[in-house]
Amino acid sequence: MALSYEHLSSMGVTIPNEDYMSMVSMSLPDSYTTHLTTLSDVAFSIGHTFTVHYFITKTIKLFNKW
Repeated sequence: MALSYEHLSSMGVTIPNEDYMSMVSMSLPDSYTTHLTTLSDVAFSIGHTFTVHYFITKTIKLFNKW
């Protein structure tokens, strides 16, 4: 999915961060949902943007942890 995102971006196609994060999160195992939802809620509550880069980085860390 990340490769498709990069290819589309290089062709000038813009996928909003919210849409991309939604697609990625729907493809993850259910066990990731709680962790990523918590991270997202905390980021928004303190006024930080939960970027695609941050989302992917945290998802990879969760994957490597298991």
